[in-house]
Amino acid sequence: MQVSKQDFRMEIATDPNPDTDYLLQDEFAAEREKWYRNEWWHVYVKAYVTLHIPVDNVHIIQRIESPGLYGVEEYMTPECDKYHQEIYRDECATLEKMLVGIGVSVVD
Repeated sequence: MQVSKQDFRMEIATDPNPDTDYLLQDEFAAEREKWYRNEWWHVYVKAYVTLHIPVDNVHIIQRIESPGLYGVEEYMTPECDKYHQEIYRDECATLEKMLVGIGVSVVD
């Protein structure tokens, strides 16, 4: 089976269980506590690809995803988008290794 890197997709979603203990530190408490969940929140960033695996006369659709990076602060700014893209590139490299590990060849 072969897949193209062009088929890789990014998933960004709200982190359901972010570690917010650092908000309790004195240097963060006042400012970040005020902004948390009002102006920013935590997300995770993953790379994934959907495979169509032929079995007899049908295709089994299977989503393979990277482990992702959780607890990423989200500010809805261009700088944040750039950071998400950096994470996504790293996640794509991990996804590629995972696919190769299960015998899927990855092409550009």
